[in-house]
Amino acid sequence: MNFKKTLGLFKTALPALGARLTRRQFVKALAASLGVLLLPWRRSPFRSEARAEKGSVDCLSPITIRPGRPHLVRAGSVTTFVVAVTNDTQSSRTVSLVAQSQTPGWTVDLSRADRLFQATGTAAASMQVTVAAGGIEYLVVSLRPYAGMAEGSEGSAVVRAYIQQQPVDDVLVRGKVTSRANVYLFAIDGLNRKYLALSRKGEEDPNHRNPLMPNLLRFCQDAAVLSKARSHLPSYTDPNHVSYLTGSWPGTSGVYAVKEFYCGRDADGNPVKMAPSRDILRWGPSGERVVSIFDLAKDPAMGGDPDACNALITGKPWLWGYFREESNVVDILASGSRFPFYVDPPPSYVMGDPPSDSNAATDRDGINVTPPEQFHALHDPFWGTLGERPSDHPDDRWIVESALKIIAAEDPLVFYIVAACVDIVGHHVGAADKPGLWQPGQSPDALWDDLNAYTYRANREPMLDAVYEADTCFGIFVNALKARQTYSNSILACISDHGMRTYFDQPLNYYSIITGAGIPQDAIELAACRGELIHIFVKDPSYVAPVQQALRNYTVYHPVWQKEVHPFVVLNQEEMATGVDAVVGRVAASKGPKRSELYSEWYIDHPVEDNSKPRWPDLLVFLAGGYQGVSNLGENPPVGGHGGVGPVQDILYLIRGPGIRKGVYSANPAFPADLLPTLCRLLDWQVPANADGRVLGEILAR
Repeated sequence: MNFKKTLGLFKTALPALGARLTRRQFVKALAASLGVLLLPWRRSPFRSEARAEKGSVDCLSPITIRPGRPHLVRAGSVTTFVVAVTNDTQSSRTVSLVAQSQTPGWTVDLSRADRLFQATGTAAASMQVTVAAGGIEYLVVSLRPYAGMAEGSEGSAVVRAYIQQQPVDDVLVRGKVTSRANVYLFAIDGLNRKYLALSRKGEEDPNHRNPLMPNLLRFCQDAAVLSKARSHLPSYTDPNHVSYLTGSWPGTSGVYAVKEFYCGRDADGNPVKMAPSRDILRWGPSGERVVSIFDLAKDPAMGGDPDACNALITGKPWLWGYFREESNVVDILASGSRFPFYVDPPPSYVMGDPPSDSNAATDRDGINVTPPEQFHALHDPFWGTLGERPSDHPDDRWIVESALKIIAAEDPLVFYIVAACVDIVGHHVGAADKPGLWQPGQSPDALWDDLNAYTYRANREPMLDAVYEADTCFGIFVNALKARQTYSNSILACISDHGMRTYFDQPLNYYSIITGAGIPQDAIELAACRGELIHIFVKDPSYVAPVQQALRNYTVYHPVWQKEVHPFVVLNQEEMATGVDAVVGRVAASKGPKRSELYSEWYIDHPVEDNSKPRWPDLLVFLAGGYQGVSNLGENPPVGGHGGVGPVQDILYLIRGPGIRKGVYSANPAFPADLLPTLCRLLDWQVPANADGRVLGEILAR
């Protein structure tokens, strides 16, 4: 990080304190400001007992949010720590560093670190580092237990600093042997697996001569490929990410929406909404707390270890709200506005022109949307400026680079990583996974003027650029694990939560359809629509059936399919419980009348009158065939979206690691809720009672 710049900002903001801070003290103070309580430096648990008390110089700082915590590491593998070497003097200073194991059977070495805390150069037990005046250098400390060491065995090493052959400072690092592999879950939000079959130009590429996703194709050769994987309904971001992490269907987890939940209306008639929180994740008749993978990793009663470190970093900043709680089950919850002190803030960028975009200077997307006759009418004409608010929309490159710094410094046992730009771009320019829906424009060598069958507003070039960048970021991540020498011993999954669909220019006004059937508009207490899914709350239960029938009876001519269609699939709460729509048949899974993909016993059967918990919709309305809903024709609807049934549920689901057989598995569908039970089988964790998914036994070697 830019230490001098950050120090200057800190001193400007807090002059009374900052003027007296050394750089080492600043690291301590900044960590404490994030809620990390550090013990006094000289007696803290990460200090060795052998530290010289006289003539000592503060020049070593452990870079971590939890100093003193032993890192969990498999026998024969490696864990890492990051140490800062600082120089508060007015001239450069050479520091000699020596790493020494304190425990038989454990080895330790030092490496210089690059800007992402990745080890560079030749590792050694000792080295010299010259630090510029007022500067800082970073080291990677690698600690290894020998192969065959018993689970639970602990070891430590000390890193000592010498100046002119005199010991001046030291840092203690600790490790603890575990039999469990690190779990890295790399989610690409909004990615349909069909992109794997495309070329860089968005065409079918069966021989992969110019693949759009070369890194993921290579990973497929080393992984279990679940080729019939499907998202849960609703095919939204929040329900499916939560399903991966809890093993629960959306009906069980209580997460049916994105970013906010309707609770009722206040005394003035204003809607009361609840943001994502840990308290929303409740299930069953008594509202029991939904157990997540993060709980399992730490709970000894479930097979976990309290010393395990859990982390989540997401380009969708509200997602971490579901897992934030006072007990700090998740040690690191990071997004563009919240991150560990050693991670740089996300930089601004140009949406549509990621770092891997080879023609960013000339294409007609991102910043190059002029002259006006040479670009499509986008959902948001200023969508390219989204990157100017990186705290809300950090780019995928920042997500993966920050994840690598967290791994080097903290070595999480469970790490969930969400790259969000594919989804964000898709909402603004539409999907590009179906080449047959595109016709070449007037520029044969360009993609920006190609025409989509559903809307002239779609633009596949920035969509393909975003997908290519996500693949590039995944490749960076995999290569870092291999350089770290932990790839083969780790469980790594690359997954997605849903796909994306391009919408017609003419959205359907569902209020007009309902009132056109003779139902008063004020019969609807609230109708919340995001693209192709509408949550309808009625004022009186007697309106449920007529509203449902009005939407079911509606037909519209589909210009691409060239026939009349019924665009609405409408489920009442009884149908949510069974998962069976009376018209189209089964659309969701069910284990019984109170346990369904779309039915929450806690929220439906146990409502409250004080708006203190979310209400479950009286009707769930899915739009099919590329239609989306609006409540007002003056709205400016998105170009692309998701949430409903059909191909938009086709997701990426790749997983590799110890105990997993590589190959393509197509006999049965796989769902997000299946991941946690499968990991429980691999890691000898107990499956929580709230888990609905199955063990993916077909991919297991045992």
